[in-house]
Amino acid sequence: MKTRNLSMSIGLLSASIFTSMILLLSTVSSKAYANDNALLLAPYNIGSNIYTGTSYIPTPYSTVSASESNNAIQKTLPTNSAESNAVRRLNSLSRYAIFQNGATWNDDYTYSGTGTLSRGAECVAFAYAVQDGLFGRTESINPRNKYTPRRVTTNGKTIGSINGVRTATFVKIGDVVKLLLSTGRHVAVVRGKTSTGINLIDGNVGGRVNWGNGYVITYENFNAQAIEVISRYAR
Repeated sequence: MKTRNLSMSIGLLSASIFTSMILLLSTVSSKAYANDNALLLAPYNIGSNIYTGTSYIPTPYSTVSASESNNAIQKTLPTNSAESNAVRRLNSLSRYAIFQNGATWNDDYTYSGTGTLSRGAECVAFAYAVQDGLFGRTESINPRNKYTPRRVTTNGKTIGSINGVRTATFVKIGDVVKLLLSTGRHVAVVRGKTSTGINLIDGNVGGRVNWGNGYVITYENFNAQAIEVISRYAR
């Protein structure tokens, strides 16, 4: 009887430990999920304004799961609340199939937003669609402000500045930037900034969407190549 009671006690203890482990794992999973949710914020509705050359892409846009996404979610949020919300909306926007890394976005694509600075084709269409998703199509919510960097050559280096601030420091996540490259003009959206340079998102890169995962344009090159910045932040 003592042996049996001991076996039953061990069995109950094992069951208790197992149950506790399951509860602990569930708690950890839910916390991780909650933290991921904290990094998401529904983007603004940009409407059925993306035209592929043959038809408009209907809304709501189809989404993909986190495991299927080709876009890495940004885990670090800026301290600035407006910029932080832009990152969270960008994380949500990255789940839309049409904005997936490698998705088709070629010369036929156009976008018709609101206002004179939100209509375009090819890479311009992509940049304006993304920015409207982050800040809204109504300009009265977040007005568009256009800035032209001033060029200064110092010690053989070309430096761009806006309102006395170096261009690369001035820009924020979600800003649309127009670049003058050796291959011609190109338009992209600022995705993030690192210690060495700036991450960009762009469309019509070989006819595809490019999230620039792992690619950084150096601050020196960015300062030299940026010819216009369209920002939705209050300055």
